[in-house]
This record gives sequence, C-alpha cells and structure tokens, in this order.
Amino acid sequence: MPGSPRGRRVTLDDLAALTRPLVGLPVTRAWRGHGSCIVLEIGPLTGTHPRTGNPCADASIMVEWSWRVESRRAVRFGSWSTDRKISGGLASLTGRTVLDVGVEGRLPELSVALDGGVWLRSFMIVEGQPAWTVFLPDGSWLCVERGVLVHDTQNVPSPGE
Repeated sequence: MPGSPRGRRVTLDDLAALTRPLVGLPVTRAWRGHGSCIVLEIGPLTGTHPRTGNPCADASIMVEWSWRVESRRAVRFGSWSTDRKISGGLASLTGRTVLDVGVEGRLPELSVALDGGVWLRSFMIVEGQPAWTVFLPDGSWLCVERGVLVHDTQNVPSPGE
C-alpha cells in the first residue's frame, strides 16, 4: 500500500520481546559516526563492519542526530555538545550494561537505560521522523517509519540460506 511503512508495525510488547536479548549485555564500543550520529555496539565484538572496517557487535543502537545522554538530574552531553565532550562522554558509556530499551512519546523516541543511572534518548528537533535504529542480533532492525514503530526483516536470511 503506498505510504505505508516498509517494516511490520510492532507494539510495545513486541518491542520489549525483540530487545530482550540486549538487556544485560555491555556496551562494548561507543563511537561517533558522521556528523552527530552515535553508535553503541552491544555485546561482544564479533567482527568488522564491511564498509568501515571498524569493530562491530551482533547488536547495536544508532541515533543519527538529535540525542542526549542523561543522568538522574541533568543532561550529561548531547548532539550539540563539543566534540571533546561527546568523545569523553561516549568513552564513559563503554562497559555500562543495558537495562532496558524502550520508546516514549506520541512519535516513538528511543530511550535506552544503562546501569549507573544513565539514559540515552533520541529527540528529533526538525521535520520528519525520529532518526534512530536498533540493529538486532538476527539481522533485523527496529526504527520509526511514518510515525510508526516498525520491525524490518528485509536482510534476515530465510531458514536454510
């Protein structure tokens, strides 16, 4: 149907079930992509990214822009922080354990709870969709398309492949 999301629409219960394998795993690498994009590699580093050659895990969380990292009472750093603050802040996320992956708001904004009272949150500030993706160990991913939380399995191999 034209104008409908590419992936399968998911509920909050589906989201919890799909992200459950990430809960309890450490952030093994936190790095900055192009511009203000950040990526958290979740779980053991298992290989290298085919395009960049950088170490990667079977699961990762990417927020393309408009994000912040919070403590219980303040924003620690965010997409508009200085390069130095972002670099130091990302380094401080390495080794933290994922406690929860969820969404909040009418338009699904990502919220990742880490141990030590730290949260990563997306928040789009311009026209369009929240710009985040959770890449799951099976090769599928979660994101927002046309204001809807979706699970995309287009790159997941079929049984027997």
